Parts: sequence; structure tokens; C-alpha cells
Amino acid sequence: ALGIVMENNAPNYEPLRFGFEANTSNTPVVAFIGGKWFLSNVDSKYPMFMSAGLIGNFGNNSNVGVFISLIFQRFLDIKPLFLEVGVDAMNSGSVQVQAGYYF
Repeated sequence: ALGIVMENNAPNYEPLRFGFEANTSNTPVVAFIGGKWFLSNVDSKYPMFMSAGLIGNFGNNSNVGVFISLIFQRFLDIKPLFLEVGVDAMNSGSVQVQAGYYF
């Protein structure tokens, strides 16, 4: 899968993130919108966030549901790399693990 995530990091606003990804499954487009909240620093240097919101798979078997995840920034001590681990709950729950790179 290949995707893009956009985040609103402006001060005085609720943290908002949204994005989409394309893949080769029966639901070739995944789109989401949600929030992102700081939880703590892991080992004093890796910021950990919680994210939650709405997610949808679109294609032959379209579904809409909710997601909740933990985001670890500076994964493997590489500043622009992040790891996201969470659960998507549409018709059934599924665990998602993905890595990304901030540009």
C-alpha cells in the first residue's frame, strides 16, 4: 500500500489528521479522518501519541467504521520515521501496523 497523511499542527487548534492510501485489495482505497493527542515520551526521547477517528474502505466491499491507534515518532531513532499500531473496527476488527516517513 502507498498513502499520504496530512496533519494540522497549528497551535490553538485541535490536532487533526486525515489521509488516504491505495492498495491492491478488493477495497483499493482507504481514507480516514481523526485527531491526534500527545500521551508521553517513551524512554525520554520518543514521543507517543494516540489517534482516533473514522475510517473507510472503498471499492468492491465498502465499509465505514472507527479506528484507534498509538503513534511512535522518531522510530528507530530516525527523526522523520514513525510507527503506528492500532485497531480498525468496521464489520470486524483488524490490527494494523504501519510505518511512515515525515516530509
